[in-house]
Amino acid sequence: MPNTLLEAMAAGMPIACSIRGPMPEVLGEAGVYFDPESSQEIAVAARELLDDPAVRERKAWAAYQRAKFFTWERCARETFDFLAQVVKERAESPIRFR
Repeated sequence: MPNTLLEAMAAGMPIACSIRGPMPEVLGEAGVYFDPESSQEIAVAARELLDDPAVRERKAWAAYQRAKFFTWERCARETFDFLAQVVKERAESPIRFR
């Protein structure tokens, strides 16, 4: 999990971010993306945020709002739901595991 990305999102920062996973899955449409192996793309993404206050503000607000989705409560609930499903499927399986 990209914790530094989530921290920036929760702080309401405008974010220029790598297009590589899992970044887009976490940030969604709330950032400006670049190929991390292309210095030109990195510069274009940074310039977009620097030159356009409206884009910067819109992306920062969207990131802040999206960060609220990633909570420890949700993480715990989804983890325990998954574990319960595995136990249920195992109990219903005709194949017995040791």
